[in-house]
Amino acid sequence: MPSYSIKILAACGLILMLTGAALFVGLRQPGDDYFDRLLEDISSQDEIGGALAKADAYADFLASGLGAESGGEELRPAADAYFRIAGAILARADGRFQEQARNHLEEAVRLYPAVRHGWPQFQLGTLLESRVQNGDPASAAAIEKYASVSEYDSGELALKAGYRICLLKARLSIPWEASDGLSLYHYLRFASENMLDDIRPFPANVFQGAAAGFLKGLSACAAGDKNAAAEFLREYLSKNPKDYGAEYFLHLSGGTAFYPLYPENGDLLSSFYAPRSFRDGRLLLLHDGRLRADAYVPHDAMNEKISLHLQVKNPLQRPFRLLLKWNSETKSLDIPTDCKDGSFDILFDSAPQTRNLIDIHLFMEELDSLTPNEASWIAVNELRLILSKQEPAP
Repeated sequence: MPSYSIKILAACGLILMLTGAALFVGLRQPGDDYFDRLLEDISSQDEIGGALAKADAYADFLASGLGAESGGEELRPAADAYFRIAGAILARADGRFQEQARNHLEEAVRLYPAVRHGWPQFQLGTLLESRVQNGDPASAAAIEKYASVSEYDSGELALKAGYRICLLKARLSIPWEASDGLSLYHYLRFASENMLDDIRPFPANVFQGAAAGFLKGLSACAAGDKNAAAEFLREYLSKNPKDYGAEYFLHLSGGTAFYPLYPENGDLLSSFYAPRSFRDGRLLLLHDGRLRADAYVPHDAMNEKISLHLQVKNPLQRPFRLLLKWNSETKSLDIPTDCKDGSFDILFDSAPQTRNLIDIHLFMEELDSLTPNEASWIAVNELRLILSKQEPAP
């Protein structure tokens, strides 16, 4: 088995523990104190039979009381209860009762597939991946679960799921498709916290498709082969001149002078990820859609500030909200009904890092009042990053 498979397996176990804890702690909702106490017992007691039976009865009561068919949004509360039970099991430090966690996630998905926007599908993929041995048929099931995440999420989680598929295929020597290379590219550019570490498990000969040159260049950069990295990236940029991420790594591998900011002109619409969008000469971002981008500030920028300049059009004149995230900092922008178009500048408090991730999430209101011929979208005409000196404190 290739040496990188051991690292992948260890990473998979770590993902199970950490995401289980996130499901139990970070995603908890205020609710019935009785159910909350049961979840705490499930996550901490040596034996969980009694608490699990009572928690199941609570979730069953929610499902039967709602009296709806599987898949209907009316069953969201019951599906969420099963999801939270699974999260409590997966938050256990001893890693026991994994099969029970899987069963509860499956039930959550059966009742309401869109519950928690793809998290149950991702966690099912992780559970199946942890059981995969070379040739184990569970690999196909894990890939299927990961692939389904994108039906319910258009942001970081879907990108991470695509990356897990690529890791599984590389580990088991499953032939790649051109779409796998694009999934890996999108994850590395728009979700990875360490691009060079995340590309190391892949042999360079698996890369194919439109992003192959970028991936080969990044792989060579991670291996310390600067000449090969520069060659691959130059060739890739000759066909994709707006990919400022490739331009940054070309400068990194070639030792050439850096720009103060990548993209050099701050235009984030020159290279971005937004699956819930379409173009008609403009970028039209749909309701619940996300736009993700990255930016590189290769010099010490502790005394500088970052702001986003945003120009939008709202032809339906319906209120909407944008959640704008710069690394771990989030700002909210609420647009009233009477705003047809406008320009906005959002200043972030945290200093830029060498590499930065940007996420913009659109929420539109009054969707029920839209006619079938109306679309719930806004036009994003400009999204520009501005790097400026911070005024010294008086």
